[in-house]
Amino acid sequence: MSSSRASDVIDDGLPSILRTLTLQGLATLSATSLRPNVHAYLSQQIFDSLNAFSFSPVQFLLFLSANQSVIFGSFVLSLLLPAGSIVPTDIDIYVPVLNRAAVTDHLMRVYGYLLDPDPVFDAYDNDGDIVDIVRFRLQDRAIDVVLVRTNNVLVPITRFHSTPVMNFMSSTDIVCAYPELTFNRRGLINRASLAGRDSDRGWVAALFKYCQRGFDLAFAPRRWAEFMRHTCKEDGYCPMTLRSFNDSTTFVFSIAELVRVRTLRASGGVHLNTAWTLGPD
Repeated sequence: MSSSRASDVIDDGLPSILRTLTLQGLATLSATSLRPNVHAYLSQQIFDSLNAFSFSPVQFLLFLSANQSVIFGSFVLSLLLPAGSIVPTDIDIYVPVLNRAAVTDHLMRVYGYLLDPDPVFDAYDNDGDIVDIVRFRLQDRAIDVVLVRTNNVLVPITRFHSTPVMNFMSSTDIVCAYPELTFNRRGLINRASLAGRDSDRGWVAALFKYCQRGFDLAFAPRRWAEFMRHTCKEDGYCPMTLRSFNDSTTFVFSIAELVRVRTLRASGGVHLNTAWTLGPD
């Protein structure tokens, strides 16, 4: 087979291969000569995911930046895992409560979303970080606007029930706090969020949902052979280790180049130095 023919075969089969990779695998591949192909694929993935919610991708990322807001939840996980692993039907946008009016107006006026009057139950918050949750609907899609008490919208992520949801998408980056676990469909239960909630049906249901999505959840990394021996309070996946979103364990993938937006504030305007631990091992 000629080299040009071999190249054509690779190009034809590449999209199918890319769909099987995690974002971490795609990031590794983007450091090779396939960088243009990988970036084109990822750009299309992000655009298609946001378009499914009637969002203009560039405009929406600028909107996140202007309001110091981020996306959490299954939408982000769907971009971290191989294509089709998770199909989100809603988006959780975490917003400083002071930006409530601006965000509400934007979703209704620009994108045509309607306010859902029914109350929204939240299984994540445990320490009063969240003031309110407002749901908007457009046909079969839902947007939950989670209003955070301060302008640091990353604080609630440290209270989440388990590590598979400790990810977010800002206007500039997709961030995964526990890549060694998440990309292998494993997760640690956050003992710090468990206090007083061990009989909370919503909290338990949230954990069960991620078990149904193929995640193996545990309280300690020693459940898995490769993590049996680790340096306590040092290794990033140890529950006792003091973590932050700008430490060496965190996986960060820049999306600014993919959507060709150059006017966004650094780090999407969020506080990457937010720190936490998961509690005792």
